[in-house]
Amino acid sequence: MTSPKQKARNCHTVVLGFCLLGLLVSRELEGQGTQSAPRPDFEKRLSAWVNLRLDEMELGQVIAQVSERYDVSICLDRRVDPHRLVTLVVKDQSLSSAIHLIAEQSELHVAMIGETIFYSADERAALLPACIKQLKAELKGPPLKLASRRAVELFKPTDVSWADFQTTEEVVTNLEAAGHLKLSNKESLTYDVLAARQLQQMSEMEAAVVFAFQFGKTIAISPKMSRESPVFEIKELPTNEDWKQELAGFIESGKPSTTRRVVPLAKREFTLNVPSARARDVLKAIADSGLDLTYDEELLKKSGIDLSQPISLDVNKANIDELLDKICTPIGATYTITDEAIVIKPPR
Repeated sequence: MTSPKQKARNCHTVVLGFCLLGLLVSRELEGQGTQSAPRPDFEKRLSAWVNLRLDEMELGQVIAQVSERYDVSICLDRRVDPHRLVTLVVKDQSLSSAIHLIAEQSELHVAMIGETIFYSADERAALLPACIKQLKAELKGPPLKLASRRAVELFKPTDVSWADFQTTEEVVTNLEAAGHLKLSNKESLTYDVLAARQLQQMSEMEAAVVFAFQFGKTIAISPKMSRESPVFEIKELPTNEDWKQELAGFIESGKPSTTRRVVPLAKREFTLNVPSARARDVLKAIADSGLDLTYDEELLKKSGIDLSQPISLDVNKANIDELLDKICTPIGATYTITDEAIVIKPPR
């Protein structure tokens, strides 16, 4: 059986898109006070004129050569054979054109994520940037509204590099140990050995999306997600057409779909600590968080229910019924939940 070290020597030029480990490496470097040298603007590098002559060169070697010569990060999907041969002449064309010509010659698709170029044989790779933008919008907007400091941790671009072989299991375990996100069903991934070189300006969340993609998976918001605890789950990738349809509304409007990845109300958890506030203000705050909550204050008043009455709340990971009971019982109201919509009502 070939040892991991022997595999590393045999595959020295292989560049595969396994992205999560680098985040851990970058944090270690930051802790040592190491900083990357400033680079020219990414767009300028892509627009620079280049000349290439590739004569039956292995794809892995091509990627390593282009990456080093032009200071661009290129990752190859782990499912792509790096030994396939490429023959191509590029004369006085932009680096961006050369990157796409290499993809065309190798029958691959290209996605730009951060300042990293991702090559894949999977046509769904072209949808990754839109998928990442929608996921960001879903995390920042209602009903979740991820805490701003958590958003910064997940979305902050990072430069990373490494050369050691690591197993998928080690990567995911180490990523979770960093404490910025959790993957609730990591056992669904196939654990195998991957290698990579360099990533530029790719955030932790983007890296997780690209990482899962290479196993035919995608990252979705978990029902266990809260404002303070970013938890994601790994799901099967939709077909190309289904994924296009899911992302179509966001691509056109720049807003997240209202029908996609909605966490069911029954599965949501609520943590609130309100020493004293008017019932009306508490209900308004809950409605502003994204819940479909309504009430007729005049009708409630006629039934002797005063929404100006102060109430206090102290709930930790409560379900929706526990939360509403804590609000409605002190003021003598009741509630109904129909099709994810909550109505506060007088008692029967």
